[in-house]
Amino acid sequence: MAAARRAKLNESHRLHQFFRDMDDEESWIKEKKLLVSSEDYGRDLTGVQNLRKKHKRLEAELAAHEPAIQGVLDTGKKLSDDNTIGKEEIQQRLAQFVDHWKELKQLAAARCEKENSLKTDDYGRDLSSVQTLLTKQETFDAGLQAFQQEGIANITALKDQLLAAKHIQSKAIEARHASLMKRWNQLLANSAARKKKLLEAQEHFRKVEDLFLTFAKKASAFNSWFENAEEDLTDPVRCNSLEEIKALREAHDAFRSSLSSAQADFNQLAELDRQIKSFRVASNPYTWFTMEALEETWRNLQKIIKASQTERDSLFIVYGLRSLSWKLFSKIISTRVCRYTTD
Repeated sequence: MAAARRAKLNESHRLHQFFRDMDDEESWIKEKKLLVSSEDYGRDLTGVQNLRKKHKRLEAELAAHEPAIQGVLDTGKKLSDDNTIGKEEIQQRLAQFVDHWKELKQLAAARCEKENSLKTDDYGRDLSSVQTLLTKQETFDAGLQAFQQEGIANITALKDQLLAAKHIQSKAIEARHASLMKRWNQLLANSAARKKKLLEAQEHFRKVEDLFLTFAKKASAFNSWFENAEEDLTDPVRCNSLEEIKALREAHDAFRSSLSSAQADFNQLAELDRQIKSFRVASNPYTWFTMEALEETWRNLQKIIKASQTERDSLFIVYGLRSLSWKLFSKIISTRVCRYTTD
């Protein structure tokens, strides 16, 4: 009987030692869960860097603590297999213990992901990149909602359990939970603010995109008009009469009158270019024409118009003098013929 009692006492000692070890590990897990559940992600670059260093140390601590966790699990399994008294309670506690350990690792991974997501001020460099960031933000927001329904709810339930059990650190736990909720709400606000900025950036780049397309379309039309005008103005002038020269001058004057419309188009291009440059964006991806090139084109056109006008004026003078000389010559001949006839 003494041997049997000794065996029972040893078995009871092993069981209570197991429960004590499990309680210690449970307390450690709860402590780390509060750490990884914190929504403090830093208020400046230095703060973020310090928190990331702390989180790396925590990840290393979790990895180092894995053997101790596994040791408790192995002991519990052995006690359960040996048909120890309290087998049902052992299995129940083991299941809860495994769930808590898994939850801690999930929270640590989630925190790492959130730190990586919120540490950047990148709001995109063009419409495509902004839309990509918006998609990621929407996925992130969905993760926050899921975490709120599961992680935050579980933490709150855990807090309530500890308070109901009159934990020795109830006041600290309650204060820590209040701080956690404050930071969690701040995280939600930061996420909403980031999404708002991304939507504003999307609208911004949509305006830029519209300006790019409008400029490209108008620049192409303006360049086509210039090429046609240049061809007409630089074609060799061949005239056989003063009337043809007059017709050319009239056509040239009509062309000069139409320049007001081209000037308006040019001014619109300049205004579009000013608006585009005010956004400080990259070069227009829809055209190789730049405002500087179009300005040079416009200056060259003015030179061509002036040269063409000079050429037509010279031709008019030359043909005019020839015509006048011919008329004088004809008049002289006619006068002499009349005189000879009279004689």
